[in-house]
This record gives sequence, C-alpha cells and structure tokens, in this order.
Amino acid sequence: MNAVHGADAPASHERESNFWFGGEPEKRAMQTSAVGNNCSLLLIKPHIVKEGLAGQVIDMILEAGFEISAMEMFNLSRNVVEEFLDVYKGVLPEYLPLIEHMSSGPIIALEVRQ
Repeated sequence: MNAVHGADAPASHERESNFWFGGEPEKRAMQTSAVGNNCSLLLIKPHIVKEGLAGQVIDMILEAGFEISAMEMFNLSRNVVEEFLDVYKGVLPEYLPLIEHMSSGPIIALEVRQ
C-alpha cells in the first residue's frame, strides 16, 4: 500500500479535486480554505497516520520544494471512499481492500503546490 494517491489523468484530477475541495459546499467531502487552482491533491493513508509517519511524509514534501496550502485530517465513511474510488471499480484488483483501508482510520488530505 502506497502512502499517497495521484490522479491517473487530467479528467480524474478534476473530478477528485472537485470532490474534495470544490463544487457545491454541501457536497464537499470537507470544508476547507484550499485555493483549488494550480495544485494537486495528496492523501496520506490511514496506515501512515496510525504509524505516526505523517510528519515524515509532510517533511519530505516540504524538503522537495512544494508548498502545502491546505491540510485537514478526517475519517472517511465507506460510502465516501466508494464514491471517490468508483473510477477504479473493476480495474484495480485491490479495489475492495483499498476501500476497507481508506475507511479504516484517519487520513490527511493536503493541497500541494509547486
């Protein structure tokens, strides 16, 4: 299990960014002050948070020259994770374990900019 998720295509990036940071406020996964332009979404998965390694991941991002313009820790329900990962249904063999994992504990969502 990797520690972060990246969109596989520009269309996926748009859909995923809107899911987390944009669109109608009542449909957002979280309320945020994120800028939402010229950025990437980075998710730190539950196992990294549980192992106390999130700080190391954040340090690596900052040391690589990126800016973190928004960040929030929260828990995702299984339904939210299924909606977020729906594009991978039937594509990834680890789809169901990934849904279980992403809804198993806190994650950290970051808006990362260069």
